[in-house]
Amino acid sequence: MTIKEMEACTGLPRANIRYYESQGLLSPARGENGYRDYSRADGETLLKIKLLRQLGFSLEEVQALQHGDRELSAALEVRLAGLTGEREELERKTRTCREMREDGARYDTLDASHYLERLARPADSPFWADGPAPEVLPEDRVPRRRAPFRRFLARQLDGTLYATLVMLVFQIVFRVNIARTGAGTDILRMALSVPLMLLAEAVLLHRFGTTPGKALFGLRVVRDDGSPLSWGQAFRRCGILACILLPVEVLMVLLPIPTGLIWGGYLIWCAWKDKVMPWQGEEELYLEGSTRDTPYWDRASSRFKLLGVLACLALCVGLGVLGDLLASAPRYQGPGLTQAQFVSNYNQVMRYASGGNAARVLEEDGSLVRPEEPPGHFTLYLDDFPAPEFSFTREGERLTSVTLTRSFQDSGAQDAFPVTIPQDEMAITVLALLWDRLGPWEARRLAGQLQERTGDFLYEVPGARIDCTMDFQGYAPMSDGVLLALEDEPRSYDFRFTVALTDE
Repeated sequence: MTIKEMEACTGLPRANIRYYESQGLLSPARGENGYRDYSRADGETLLKIKLLRQLGFSLEEVQALQHGDRELSAALEVRLAGLTGEREELERKTRTCREMREDGARYDTLDASHYLERLARPADSPFWADGPAPEVLPEDRVPRRRAPFRRFLARQLDGTLYATLVMLVFQIVFRVNIARTGAGTDILRMALSVPLMLLAEAVLLHRFGTTPGKALFGLRVVRDDGSPLSWGQAFRRCGILACILLPVEVLMVLLPIPTGLIWGGYLIWCAWKDKVMPWQGEEELYLEGSTRDTPYWDRASSRFKLLGVLACLALCVGLGVLGDLLASAPRYQGPGLTQAQFVSNYNQVMRYASGGNAARVLEEDGSLVRPEEPPGHFTLYLDDFPAPEFSFTREGERLTSVTLTRSFQDSGAQDAFPVTIPQDEMAITVLALLWDRLGPWEARRLAGQLQERTGDFLYEVPGARIDCTMDFQGYAPMSDGVLLALEDEPRSYDFRFTVALTDE
């Protein structure tokens, strides 16, 4: 019989059965798969233990009876004497309570000494516990601390590690800007982290009985004899968990707050109520790091592990920043960029910065054109004036300077539209051309500054000179690089931005 069948036959919970086994009161056989196989004799043994415990026998007395160190008849004589004493004790308590009620006793005037004398027992009377023995005694099992919040946080930390690794692949291999992705990409990224969890967690549980998140929170998942899960048990557990997590991860992308609250609350509630989760096997035991005498958080080493949790979170953030840096780096670097290489760099960096939705694409001749719209899509652009244009100077094939210009004028008679200063184009130009000369951090810092400039400026940086002039009439500058056209006034706009490479 399985342990579930034994629970049904004896009425004893699993924790009691395993505890009695750990105390040597029964020894079930093991099948080829490693699971316990309880016999009918084991069931009879458990029923005997249950009967004797409900009659008030201690586990030491049960062990003595089982090993033949004591006769049942003699033990029953002693127990009968004890029950007689308990009955007399109950009668004294009942009589005292009745007398207190009849005397009209009140708490503020209660003469406790008078009634304590009524309850005093004979000197030769043994001490017995008050009331009858409970049906299932809590001392027949190792004290269990469920640690629901640690279990939830360990699961979240493991999930963060898996998601970070998948994110790193998306960034480095596919050059995906995680900050600018849509729901479809996010769902795909989350969905791929689930099979990674299935493989990695199964291996870790089989080899070590824990995962990084569980280890840092003092948790282990083992078989009830303390050995690691078998390959089959580990993959079964992780497979069922993956099937449950997959729709949860999808909902987390679409409805993050309600899904997170419901899922997190459900996991914590199940752990608090000691519910058996669908992915937990019969032979599985969840250890939370406490001992009978010392709770987990009472140990200094346990509190020290919180630094490891913070280090893991910092590692995830660092990997995300590193992945973003590698993914945003232009393909061609170093001295001697050609015009074609710069164009390739510009389009690559622009696609990354815009999350694949670049407003304009740079052509080989220096013109910026709108990308083709997918069938059935139409994009309305705020600024529909002539697009900025690039011009290049070269020494042979080597590019020496890049100039971005935009200019136009009108009489002010037609409808007035706002104009945008090409701040994004300036920033992308610096990243595509000066990434290697300035270094990634300095290039990105300078690009960020350019996205906030609205007037003339001149920068002298290592290996380059950056010059920008802006001249406009009939426009009022607004925030975010937008020029608001004034009604019925002649309008002109002249913009010139040049990055000239110099000897390093």
